[in-house]
Amino acid sequence: MSYTVSTSTTYLTPPTSPSHRLYSKTWTPTPAPLARVLFVHGFAEHIERYDHVFQLLASKGVEVVAWDSRGFGRSATEKKEWGVTGGSEVQMGDIQWMVHTHRPDFLWGHSMGGALALAYAIQHGEDPHCPLKGVISSSPLLRQAPSARPWGITLALGSLAAKLRPNHQMKTNLPPRHMTSDPTKQREIQADPLMRDTGTLHGISTMLHFGPSTLSRAHELRIPLLVYHGDGDLVTDYEASREFVEGATGVRGGDKSFVGVPGGAHEVLNEEGWEGVVEMLGGWVLERVGNDKMGDGSPKL
Repeated sequence: MSYTVSTSTTYLTPPTSPSHRLYSKTWTPTPAPLARVLFVHGFAEHIERYDHVFQLLASKGVEVVAWDSRGFGRSATEKKEWGVTGGSEVQMGDIQWMVHTHRPDFLWGHSMGGALALAYAIQHGEDPHCPLKGVISSSPLLRQAPSARPWGITLALGSLAAKLRPNHQMKTNLPPRHMTSDPTKQREIQADPLMRDTGTLHGISTMLHFGPSTLSRAHELRIPLLVYHGDGDLVTDYEASREFVEGATGVRGGDKSFVGVPGGAHEVLNEEGWEGVVEMLGGWVLERVGNDKMGDGSPKL
C-alpha cells in the first residue's frame, strides 16, 4: 500500500508544569496508520534532525509522534532554559504524560532518550493501562563509551557541584565527528542553531547516573525489546547495550533483539545506509502489530 505523509506541529503544556511549552510534531501516514511510535530524542538535540527518518517510516504506514524535551530545541526559547531538563525524574514524568496522551504502540528513544525509554518500559510496561507493545532503544546511554568515561572522582565532584549549583550551564564539547562519520551531517550539526551542546550540572549528573541504574534493572523488563547500536560509537557504550539485552531475561516469549551496526557511529540514523536501519525498525514494529508490510520483520541489517 502507498501512503502519503503529512506533518503537524503544536506546543503542549505538561499538566505538572503550566509554565512550560514543549514543541511537538507528528508525521502521519494516510490512509490510517498501521502503528504509532513515540520518539524520545537524545541530549542537546531536537526532533527535526530526524525528519528524513520519520518521513520514511510514515511512508510505510508508521505514524511517529515526537517532541523537543525540556531544555532542548524549540522547547527552550530563552538562553537561560538551555539544558534545563529538571533531571531524569521530570523527564520520565513527561514521557508518562506523552504516552497517556498519544497512546503509542511503541516507545523509541535515542542515547539519553534511549535509556529513558528503557526505564519507562521497565517501570510501566506491564501496567494494565499502558498501551505499549514494545520498546526500541538506539545507542542508549547506559554507560559512556570507554574513551569518554570520566574518573569516579570526577563523577562524585560533579554530583556535589550539581547539588550546589543545579542549573549552572556548561558546554559538553562533543565533537560532531563522534556523532556521525558523514561529513555533510557533521557540518549540519555545526551550523544548526538548535544544536546548542549545552547542559546543566544537575541534568548531566542525573543523566550519567541514570544509565547504569537502568542497566542494572534489565531483568525487570517484560515487553518486547529491540536495541540497535553502532560498534564504532565513541559516545555511549556498545557493550552496555549488548549487556542490557542479554540481561533482559524476563521479556515475554524471549522477544528481544540486539542489532549491532558495523562501523556505525553514535547517530546510526545519520550515517550512510540509514535507510536499511529504518527498514529494519519498520519491519520489527509492523510484525508486532500484525501488519508486516516491510519484509519478514526480522531485526537484521
